[in-house]
Amino acid sequence: PQIRLYETVKGALEAILRPDKTAPGIALDVFAWGARGQFFWDGNKRICLIIAYKIMVCQGVGMVTIQDKSMERFIELLLHYYNDGDGSELKLFMYESAIQGITA
Repeated sequence: PQIRLYETVKGALEAILRPDKTAPGIALDVFAWGARGQFFWDGNKRICLIIAYKIMVCQGVGMVTIQDKSMERFIELLLHYYNDGDGSELKLFMYESAIQGITA
C-alpha cells in the first residue's frame, strides 16, 4: 500500500511540476492539491501555502498571501473545492487576490 501511495503522489507532483507551466500556475496547483490531499497530520493549508510562497519567491514572480479582507471568500472557495474536487474557482480567486508582486 505505501508503494502505491508513493507512486500516486509522485505522479501527481510530476504532473503539477511540468516545465511548461508558469510559476504561479505551479504554486497554486501545489497549494490546492496539497491542501485537499491532507498529507500532514495538521497544518496542511499552512504548509502548502508556504510551499506555494517558496515557488513564487524563488522564481522572482511575486508571493502568495491571503489577506484578512479575502479570508472569508478564500475559506468558502476552499470548502467548495474540498467537497467537489474542482479547484478552478479557488485557483482563479487566489491568482487574482492572493498573488502579490515583489518590489525591489
